[in-house]
Amino acid sequence: MAPPPPWADGLPAGVLDQVVRRVPCCVDRSGLKLVCRSWGAAVARLVPPPAALPWLLLPSGGSARAYCLLSDCCSHHQFHGGPAGGRCFGSYDGSCVFVAWDQPGAHRLFDLRARKAHVLPNLLRTRRHHPSTHHVDRMFILAATLSAPPDDPNCVAAGIVAYQRDGAGPLQRRIAFWRLGAEVAFDHMLPRNLEPAVEDVVFRGGAFHFLTRGEDIITCAPPFIQEGDQLGGGATFLRFLPRDRSKDNYIRARYLAQSRGELMMILRFAPHPEMPTSAFKVFRVMLNHDGDRMWTELHSLGGRTLFVGRACSRCYETGEYPGFKDVVYFLDDSSFYDDDILFRRADDRQYPCRDSGKWSNGPDPCAVLFFPDEGPSSYSSPAWLIAGQAPVLEDLPDDALEDIARRLKCDAVVARMPRPWRQALTKLQPLPAQLPWLVRKLPGGPAVSCLLCGDGADAAIHYVQAPAYVRGARFIGSYEGRWLLLDANRARDHRILNVLTGHCHSLPSKVTFLRDGGSSEMIIMAVALSCAPDDESCVCVAITHLADSCENYHPMGYPIPNQLSYWKMGANIAIDPSSETESPNCTNAEDVTFYRGEFYMLTGRILQIWKPSFREDGSLAVDTNRWNFKIRYGDYPLEAAYLVESRGDLLIVFKITTARDWKGCRGWKSCPAERFMVGRLENLEKRKRHVEAEVEPEPLDGRMLFLGRGCSRAYEVAQYPSIPEGIYFSDDRSFYDINGIVKNIPLLSSDNGRWLEPPLGAAPPAPVEYCFPPHQDRSDCSGPIWLLP
Repeated sequence: MAPPPPWADGLPAGVLDQVVRRVPCCVDRSGLKLVCRSWGAAVARLVPPPAALPWLLLPSGGSARAYCLLSDCCSHHQFHGGPAGGRCFGSYDGSCVFVAWDQPGAHRLFDLRARKAHVLPNLLRTRRHHPSTHHVDRMFILAATLSAPPDDPNCVAAGIVAYQRDGAGPLQRRIAFWRLGAEVAFDHMLPRNLEPAVEDVVFRGGAFHFLTRGEDIITCAPPFIQEGDQLGGGATFLRFLPRDRSKDNYIRARYLAQSRGELMMILRFAPHPEMPTSAFKVFRVMLNHDGDRMWTELHSLGGRTLFVGRACSRCYETGEYPGFKDVVYFLDDSSFYDDDILFRRADDRQYPCRDSGKWSNGPDPCAVLFFPDEGPSSYSSPAWLIAGQAPVLEDLPDDALEDIARRLKCDAVVARMPRPWRQALTKLQPLPAQLPWLVRKLPGGPAVSCLLCGDGADAAIHYVQAPAYVRGARFIGSYEGRWLLLDANRARDHRILNVLTGHCHSLPSKVTFLRDGGSSEMIIMAVALSCAPDDESCVCVAITHLADSCENYHPMGYPIPNQLSYWKMGANIAIDPSSETESPNCTNAEDVTFYRGEFYMLTGRILQIWKPSFREDGSLAVDTNRWNFKIRYGDYPLEAAYLVESRGDLLIVFKITTARDWKGCRGWKSCPAERFMVGRLENLEKRKRHVEAEVEPEPLDGRMLFLGRGCSRAYEVAQYPSIPEGIYFSDDRSFYDINGIVKNIPLLSSDNGRWLEPPLGAAPPAPVEYCFPPHQDRSDCSGPIWLLP
């Protein structure tokens, strides 16, 4: 097989540079490096991009999703640790997020880039009436920022906090300061007549600036005097002349930001306290002829893009992001004024998350709520995640897009591109017919081997972006559209994930027995689907083990009989189809597939057939439309058998080995493949007793067969001129190794390759080609699997 040339070769000079310069998102740009060597070199040649725009960190169930404006509001990350599950109360440059783990306390600063956490204080030392009188009370941080990066030894944090005197009475708000790692924060005592309500804080010009509800400023400049373990220092109260508020609507929030060396105040308006955001006004500091400070309104943003948030507002130059307009991006932080929400039960705690969007002040100013709507959260409001660098957004010329589209072969390459590019490229020229990916767990994460991009010495490895739980998952099947079935973290947390779109559905982890009403946890080994998982009529049949029966498994004994379990997509529990009989459903199933509207289940020399049907209440009728066939074939030393549909027929493929080297092969049926035999099943249309299914030899005749339990597929070589006919197999020997699965023993992962059918009349068997480097003897969590296109 001749190696295919790199798909990027032949692009006009400079096109790759144009491509990379126009990738707007830093995550997408990082993905470009993995497309191929040419793209990686183009990324390395470019000058550093301008500053990245903040991501929206939005609570989603028990996790948090990060949405990127520069990638069409795409969700790049889903956090299950770090900020997920805690109350976010601010952020800082470099992907640092302030989080309170248990709502009122357990304050932390998470550095997501460095993957470490800084402990923040939960106690506040106050000087209530006199500087010499100290009291220590429990503190609840509402907003916070830093004077320097968290690793700077001179870093000081400042925040707006609430506390209860002696643990009783109403909450009171103060401004406080602390060093990272300190157990106690210190308030800043102001004269009693100058203790206003504070709305926001920003660090600029070497000092913290606090904005009061009266729209005055309090400044506190570090370095502070270190008095034992206490931070001391002075404060300056800057009064502003009252402005004209006669045309103001209800002021929902006040923010401080710095832009072009100036301090700005941003006001957020709503027609009514219960209504969403409707408008913004932006002000700068000016001095009148008497030298008095005053806020002067800016009637346009003047080329600025603003992101407003408590203690983390940022301003960017719109001109550095072509295609963007002067707007104010805002998020729902209305819970800042709700002092009681911290102490409510999780079922009663509702952080609003809907009032997030953007506002423009053009000829027709308006506010648009365009971020994803996750509904109220029980643990946090949305927050900005202020990341690193990002490149400029520009439109790629049509001729460059067309030239790239003509060279695309593999959807693994397209999946790494920014979403707008994927849409544009596939519209210009659809991708050629795709083949299954071989997905393995290699160092660095889930990796894809694609035959269309080369095999053997010319094989290409693509690394796939996937949620964190996929890294420790056990793969159990796949379905068309790049749906991957898996056991997340090998903890009987069964799911089906679309690796291209990120959509995910949960699968059952328990099976019920209708004869006695009992149930048991199950371990899914393989699954077949009747249709796409997004279809509400989708039915699944799985080969499973009962978790209870695996506890007494002897690793050198014969395998425990497995079961067949049925369920409808969306169900929380599966059904044992033979549970209405007296005997348990022990089948020794080898494979299952969906063919002509029916499930075919291969159990030794018996072929079970079941046609899905539903009762009037919508439940599955597992005890009807069932037939059994005996299969008649020769005595071959079989290692495994697979069912696959091809050209309208149902084929059975036998994996054959003659080696029984038990010293080199641990456990039952664990020798590598030597050759294969293909047969066509006959008499399947005869639904009568005592009818046997005949197996007629079947040549490949221009076909490629990809073998996998529950997901075997056939493809015509004529559609893929550079790929030879043959049987492509992945290492599924762990299907028989229930001991390794239950006890988290590394699983066999090396028997992946291609078997070429020998010419007619040839005596020696065709050799097996191991054409998917690199070699991997075992995987710590999963064997490989085919991921269907």
